Amino acid sequence: MGWGELTALMTAVVWAISSQINGSIGRRVGAVSVSLLRMPFQTLFLALACGVAGGGASFGPQPVVFIFLSGLTGVTLGDLLLYKAIVILGTRAGILLQSLSTSCTALFGLLFLGEPLTLQLATGIFLATMGVGIAVTAGLERSTPPGQPPLTRREIRRGICFGLAGAAFLALSFITLRAGMQGDMDPYWGAFLRALLGGGLLWLAGLPGHWSQAAVRSCRASPFIALLLCLSCLLGALGMWGACESMRLIPAGIAATIMGLQPVWVIVTASLWERSLPSLRIVLGAGVAFGGTALVCLR
Repeated sequence: MGWGELTALMTAVVWAISSQINGSIGRRVGAVSVSLLRMPFQTLFLALACGVAGGGASFGPQPVVFIFLSGLTGVTLGDLLLYKAIVILGTRAGILLQSLSTSCTALFGLLFLGEPLTLQLATGIFLATMGVGIAVTAGLERSTPPGQPPLTRREIRRGICFGLAGAAFLALSFITLRAGMQGDMDPYWGAFLRALLGGGLLWLAGLPGHWSQAAVRSCRASPFIALLLCLSCLLGALGMWGACESMRLIPAGIAATIMGLQPVWVIVTASLWERSLPSLRIVLGAGVAFGGTALVCLR
């Protein structure tokens, strides 16, 4: 396993831990506020990283355009659509739909970047995606507040459409990120620009619905939330750098497959945190996911 694969695996792990912390914060202030609040913190950490460890900002306009498109499709549209899917269908179903972005990334990489899609790679991606699905859907149920009616078919279709659209936009963000990192773009600067542009657009999108204002009020109300956000966003910023580094070194489909293990790591870290043994189905799903990923890495 090379450096590109290792950074992708590190990204999946740190994003899993970060999402656990964000989930705890989200139960206090709401998922939308978490999505908005984490971007300024991550952008600040990445700006500091650019000043300390990043190379010079000597890159042309073309990589910046691709990084901007990556932030737009992934950080802005992808996050908003995933949130919509989670609100309607529940967290696990939303994450399961998001995991389909791995297959989309490999397909888009073939179509737009000319990256090879061999039988071994396609089999590994399929197994990894299936394993994530098995693990995530273990005990799948949607908890509804008392008195709330079950989902209608129309609501289910809307939720699935939001989730599939979010997965497609996430895949496009990986492809454009891969394209942006092929020039002289430093990974620290790539991660910073992606967070700055994508996060800025996300905040603008939250203004009409007063989401941005509510996020600021919730952060001011509790210094403890701000402290947790700092820890979460430090890990998130590390993951954004890892995503840029892996996309710079290895094909987008392979990097996305390894980073797509994030839901499995979420379940593992949750089991460790709660000191409970995962179910046999979760262990089976994790084994299939890691086996598929190993097949991808041994291309």
